[in-house]
Amino acid sequence: MALTLLEAVALLVVATVYLVALVRTGTVDLVFSLLTVVLALGLSAGLALCARALWRGARWGRGPVITWQLLQVPLLQPALGGPFTAGAVVGLTAAVVVVVTLLMPSSRMVTSGDEAPPLV
Repeated sequence: MALTLLEAVALLVVATVYLVALVRTGTVDLVFSLLTVVLALGLSAGLALCARALWRGARWGRGPVITWQLLQVPLLQPALGGPFTAGAVVGLTAAVVVVVTLLMPSSRMVTSGDEAPPLV
């Protein structure tokens, strides 16, 4: 859940950077920049809602979060080997950790409304 919130914050930062660049410098491709801002803001809000649902133990939050993690793989792959390699590696690692964590039996038990798993 914490990594999902960090991803939501990262998307908020992306939207802010695009918006600041748009206002300061103007851009040749106004539509692309505005679309990126709207998409990043929407994804950020959606991930935050899903993280909140997971925190409360709601099952519906798992599907969208796992879907987003799977979508990140092809989105981050082109950044490997370029100037953003470190960010791409962090994003890919976070995606793997989130998916594995959400598919663990203890996580599924908590979000299915059953009793909490034993500590041992």
